[in-house]
Amino acid sequence: MNGFIYQQLRNHTAVTERLAIIQDAKPATEPQPYEQLASVLRAAGQDEQACESRECGCQIVLRPSRLGRK
Repeated sequence: MNGFIYQQLRNHTAVTERLAIIQDAKPATEPQPYEQLASVLRAAGQDEQACESRECGCQIVLRPSRLGRK
């Protein structure tokens, strides 16, 4: 899903469901999809949900495998 972008959210899918879709995508190693979702949520005035998405993206960045460790 890295590189996936959209301008707005057109339905009322819960943020937890959207995050699950991103997390289930293979490979889920890049923070970009989470940052993209956070950006769209923030633009829609959903700051709390945007923070939740950004936190998930940060967890991806901090995984040991991203640093070349197992």
